[in-house]
Order: sequence, then C-alpha cells, then structure tokens
Amino acid sequence: MECLVVWDVAFGLSKYFSRKINVLNVSDSCFAVAPVNDCTVLMQVICVVFHITISSTALLFLLHVCAIFIQNRYITIIFFMLWVGVVGQLLSTVLSTSGEHISTTNYYALSNLNALCSATTNIIISVFDTCVFIAIT
Repeated sequence: MECLVVWDVAFGLSKYFSRKINVLNVSDSCFAVAPVNDCTVLMQVICVVFHITISSTALLFLLHVCAIFIQNRYITIIFFMLWVGVVGQLLSTVLSTSGEHISTTNYYALSNLNALCSATTNIIISVFDTCVFIAIT
C-alpha cells in the first residue's frame, strides 16, 4: 500500500513538472523555428497559454488547500489573496511582453520583456507554491 502511495505522488509530481517544462519548451520552439507573418498574434497566443497554464495550476493548489482547511476561514482567505496575486502578476507579465520581426525574415524574437516583471512573477509563484507546500504538510 505504501509503495502505491509513493508511486502516485511521484507520478503526480512528474506530470506537474513535465507540464510546466512543456509550456516553456513549446514557446521556445516557436521562437526558434516558426516563420510567422504576424508575430504579435503568435506572441499573444503564447502569453495567453502561459497565463492559463500557470493560473490553473495555482488554482488546483488553492482548491487543495481549501479542501484541507475547510473549517478555517482565515487560511482560505489568505491563500485566495495569494492566488489573486499570482493571477494579477501573470497578467502584468502577459501585458508587458511583446515580439517583433528579426530584420527582413519571417522569424521573430522577444522585443520587450521587463526583467523586473519577470523576476517578480517567478518570486510570487515560488512564494505561493512554497506556502501551499508548507500548509499541506
């Protein structure tokens, strides 16, 4: 029985991390090999997929914490506010990112990525994930 539980946890974590890595690889592949006529549309699609993926994963964590602490209203409110912070910061990252064509080719690259916004997004996601991990254990 214990072996089955360990396998379930390991399998779940591997799916979670592979999904996050997969999103990053897809966007990097599009930057490297996709000749596109309108790079702003592709950039918007990549940003929306990024936002939906990270927000939905954070929502699953929030629901997990709410299920465990169903009787404690304050913890539920604190984690809901942390989740809103994650969603808001992701939205600001999506809105501050843009792409442009590379000279005369049909390829494009990131042209405007605010380093402070990107770092803040990573920090907020890490804080949220760490707080969820501490609360669950």
